[in-house]
Amino acid sequence: MRAVPIGPDPGFSGRAWVWAPDESAHADVLSIDREVVARDRLRRATLLTGIVTILRNENGFVEVRAATKAEAARVLGAERLRA
Repeated sequence: MRAVPIGPDPGFSGRAWVWAPDESAHADVLSIDREVVARDRLRRATLLTGIVTILRNENGFVEVRAATKAEAARVLGAERLRA
């Protein structure tokens, strides 16, 4: 039997990507290493990214908060190693 993970566990820090209605959406959560990646003019949506830490992951709902400086440093270090 093979187990398929549904998603990261609480406490995991990583980069989140979200389509939002405008550039200022989710500014409080996607505040660490925040970047506008793309804009979809037809759908009036903006693709945002930032570093977050998972607080809860239940039934397809993921609650996050902005990562701390130490958590963000680990994520950025891992991203540099992958590049």
